[in-house]
Amino acid sequence: MDSALTPKDVVIRFLELMGTGQWDDMEKAGALLADDVDFWIAGNTAISGTVVGREAAMERRFRPARKRTMPGTLTLRIGKVIAEGDYVAAEWTSRRKVVSSADYENFFFGLFHIRNGKISSLREYLDTQAVVQSSWRHIDKPAEVPK
Repeated sequence: MDSALTPKDVVIRFLELMGTGQWDDMEKAGALLADDVDFWIAGNTAISGTVVGREAAMERRFRPARKRTMPGTLTLRIGKVIAEGDYVAAEWTSRRKVVSSADYENFFFGLFHIRNGKISSLREYLDTQAVVQSSWRHIDKPAEVPK
């Protein structure tokens, strides 16, 4: 990780990489997570709660989402990003076509803590009803790819 990046730069880079829809970029975004990242998502849905550790975050959050996204349909628009010290607050909107489900659109707010150039904590707030109305409510089950 480039130590010259500010905490705000780290978060913007993370969101930019997550928004390309490319598998390699998602993995690059994952490299911006600290080994012991604490990632919490608000609500009472299949994706809510806390996961700890980079690999756990990738396996339980990002890789399943990618598998449920129709190739070439993900867009992510970054809104306001505000930094104070090692903390960064960001808002973003994500849209995608989802395998075996209605299209998914959600609005996010994240509070990031950056330590040594990596995301050590992320608290993510989102529209939980959008999760319930999509196949994310079944994230623990394999996606059925349409023929």
